[in-house]
Amino acid sequence: MPELGHLLNDIRAELDTVPNTFVQLQWNKLKFDYYLNTNDSGKALPYILAYNNFNDSFIEHNKVLMASDFNGHISRLERQHEINILQEERKERKERKIFSYIVLIIVLMAVIIITLILRYSAKAAKNVQMLTLLNDQVTEQKMKLENALNELEVKDKDKSRILRSVAHDVMSPISAVAALTDILIMESEDASEDHKEILGLIREACNNSLSLSRDILDAAVTIAPGKMAKEQVNINKLVSGCVELLAVRAAEKEQTLSFKSEVENLNAFVNKEKIWRVVNNLLMNAIKFSYEKSTILINLRLVKDEIVISVKDTGIGIPEKNKATVFDMFTESKMYGTSGEKPHGIGLSISLQVAKLHGGDIWFESEEGKGTTFFLSFPVNYSPKTAL
Repeated sequence: MPELGHLLNDIRAELDTVPNTFVQLQWNKLKFDYYLNTNDSGKALPYILAYNNFNDSFIEHNKVLMASDFNGHISRLERQHEINILQEERKERKERKIFSYIVLIIVLMAVIIITLILRYSAKAAKNVQMLTLLNDQVTEQKMKLENALNELEVKDKDKSRILRSVAHDVMSPISAVAALTDILIMESEDASEDHKEILGLIREACNNSLSLSRDILDAAVTIAPGKMAKEQVNINKLVSGCVELLAVRAAEKEQTLSFKSEVENLNAFVNKEKIWRVVNNLLMNAIKFSYEKSTILINLRLVKDEIVISVKDTGIGIPEKNKATVFDMFTESKMYGTSGEKPHGIGLSISLQVAKLHGGDIWFESEEGKGTTFFLSFPVNYSPKTAL
């Protein structure tokens, strides 16, 4: 104990030189424990009071930091949304302008050629010269169109890069807040229930924000151009494995996942990870929007040369006003789950992109209050003309 006393005095001297709120908070707690162990409760009292004051100040400071980070996150998302809208408007204007140029050139070419044939048939040499000039114009326009297409590809890459950058920038401060929250939770054994509840809400908000950031990263990876590795995959095992994995999640709401396959050992040439992600997302949505003690039906069948996977629930269904925007990224048609699960509005958009990359599609049938059935289809073997 004497050695501990000397050490605490040394730390106190360091704090006078280099102040640190967190260290000072812990120093007061250790000083209190030190005097308790030396049976000097009179000297211990001021330190526990100082510890409580520092702790309250530390919590208030963290609340301010969290509010600042959250507001910054919202502002960045709003700026990103405005950037996306401006990019889409610019893209539409360019496309309309290019289309107008093409139509104008075609009309001009037709008028000039017909006029030359009717009025200057005797002047073959001049006609050849004029046609050569027109051909140069067409070539020039073709080059402009190719440049425009290249610019669109660059814009698509920029969009993916911006998404990845935003997600990374958001995850770093949120991870720091989550770490600090965990420290406070571990040290709040004697805190009030209201205090513990506030810390729990902070940690839940951090986890939700981190989950959203990871979804944004997944979206950026999915929409980024490039080759997609594919292999022969047993779809029966893939779907059944996903069902078994999520059965635990369904059991938390006393739900049952029932999988039925009309074809055994059904193989397809796909990207295993991406297809698994789509099936997992459809099952997670079914669990989220289904009521407790309900049954979710998963069916696998072969229709001609296409695999069709359906996920049917008897949950809350999709309102008619939201059906048109279900697959939009960051859609405003987000709904909370039957147990209050928070939505992000990205999963179905990513799933649809994955299905399109495999030459397939995703659609749904839903009635509000009675449930929803999502369908995923993709060819057994699909080889696109261009690299994915």
